[in-house]
Amino acid sequence: MGDNRMWALVADGAGGIAPAEVDRPPIEAGQILVSVRACSANFGEITDVLPGAPRGYIPGWEAVGTVIEAGRAAARFRPGDLVATLGQRGGWAQYRVVDERLAFRLPSDSSPTSMAVIGVAGGTAIRVIRRLGSTLGTRVMVTGAASAVGVFAVQLLAMAGACVVAVDRRTERHSRHRTLGATDVIRTPAENREPVGAVIDTVGGDVLVQAFRQLSANGRLIAVGHTARECEKFQLGDFEGDDGRHGRVIETMYLLQDDPRRTLADDIEWLARLVDDGDILTPEILVQEKSSFASTVTLQPRPNGWVKTVLTID
Repeated sequence: MGDNRMWALVADGAGGIAPAEVDRPPIEAGQILVSVRACSANFGEITDVLPGAPRGYIPGWEAVGTVIEAGRAAARFRPGDLVATLGQRGGWAQYRVVDERLAFRLPSDSSPTSMAVIGVAGGTAIRVIRRLGSTLGTRVMVTGAASAVGVFAVQLLAMAGACVVAVDRRTERHSRHRTLGATDVIRTPAENREPVGAVIDTVGGDVLVQAFRQLSANGRLIAVGHTARECEKFQLGDFEGDDGRHGRVIETMYLLQDDPRRTLADDIEWLARLVDDGDILTPEILVQEKSSFASTVTLQPRPNGWVKTVLTID
């Protein structure tokens, strides 16, 4: 393979992916070129991106690797730095080019496979909790608690002093949620025993509707995922404000949105240190080599939760 070529997983135009040799991406002024060591598969790119991706498209929202070159206007990183990266595409490849604002410094001796799962899921959990403001003593419900976002959210909320209500339909996983910091663990939002001040919803559909009904006055539900793949169907009366139901809101969010209080780099680099020190646990990681990762079965959402698929690149 020539110096300007690289290995990548590319879309086949029919909803799948296949290994290919492609041109290495050029680097622009404010970008860095990263030699990828590990990358991960996220639910959204599997279910929403791949089915409509054109032939030759390189998926991959997040990847970890070593900086090998910085553009002339990039000043944050030097060759040899270990970084996590985010972007709309390009992570499932031997090399990746990203804007340096979407690269995050990692502890030099940290595990690339562990760090490959903190960008999208961990970053989402931090940003949504930051939007909630102080959660000290507040009952906060996390739906889809076995998802990668849920695993991070439960721990971070507990660290912030919240009374965490974890929602997971599979009772065999409930003890794990309590270990991570949940105060209450229930199968459905409808089983909740008292109103909650906030909801972090990763599921959508009927779960979101049920969770909204659990909000106390002025409570907030922030929707960060839609793994249910079904429409939300509210009933007559769900949006009435009597009996302590006034002021409830539903919000959406986007991970890469600007937050004037703290940059995304600040948040993800902070989380990376917590993970590296063992203070925050990642979801279970299933490490795959190129041939296994490229299979359709490997990329499908895993029914048991907790498991995050990571591709290692030599």
